[in-house]
Amino acid sequence: MSVKRKIVGFINRMPAIDNFVYTARHGPARGLKRQGGLGWLPAFVPRLSEWDAEETFLANQEWRGLTVYDIGGDQGQFSIFFAHRVGADGQVVVFEPNPRSYRRIQRNVQLNDFRNVRVMPIGLGAQRATLQFAFPSLEPARGTADPAIAKTIRNEASATGCEIEVNSLDDEIAQSGLPIPHFIKVDVEGMEYPVLKGMRTTLMTHRPRLSIEIHGADVSDKIANVGRVVGFLEELGYRMRHIESGAAITSGNVEGACEGHLYCEKG
Repeated sequence: MSVKRKIVGFINRMPAIDNFVYTARHGPARGLKRQGGLGWLPAFVPRLSEWDAEETFLANQEWRGLTVYDIGGDQGQFSIFFAHRVGADGQVVVFEPNPRSYRRIQRNVQLNDFRNVRVMPIGLGAQRATLQFAFPSLEPARGTADPAIAKTIRNEASATGCEIEVNSLDDEIAQSGLPIPHFIKVDVEGMEYPVLKGMRTTLMTHRPRLSIEIHGADVSDKIANVGRVVGFLEELGYRMRHIESGAAITSGNVEGACEGHLYCEKG
């Protein structure tokens, strides 16, 4: 973790900051109530996050009345963004296996009195399983069940972890009676490929649009992960482009999507 991230993580874990409730002044939750984080800082203060392109892209989409899945909800910033944008006729389903982050999402949903959000305290994968989940206590957003990335996290001074339950999205939709998604955001810190494999039937049958951030333990691992993701989605007839650059992404140029986000829609 960079020195800047360590400092921000330390500040965020201070009780006075972590418990502070405010109206966010920037980020995806701008204008909404939020507990914790640094969204109360003025918008002109330089931000740590590299979310700007993703936020702009998502803000320019039409959401009213849609069902959105937020897979890897972290603190719920995007969850409440989606809840606000889809409106009373839309629905948001959030998956977050970290108990601490799950509780924070519930709190942020409650603060805004959203009645259209369902928060699921599980992770997603290729099949039902119990996995080991590792995360830096100062930065729970980097939590993962991916073995290679988790190994690097466990070498950090603030590393901690827990056991989590995961299931395939296809099975979870059937067993939990979840609404069919129109749009799925995936931010799962290296678990992208197994998560997508576990929603194969949903993707083939309902063709939701996707926004995916690709992760890896190192550059070569990230390239390999992008290759698996792009190849899998190509097989299902999806078109992909890099949100940050706008470039079309295929199995022939996967390196172009190693940083940033993939937008995927049916061909």
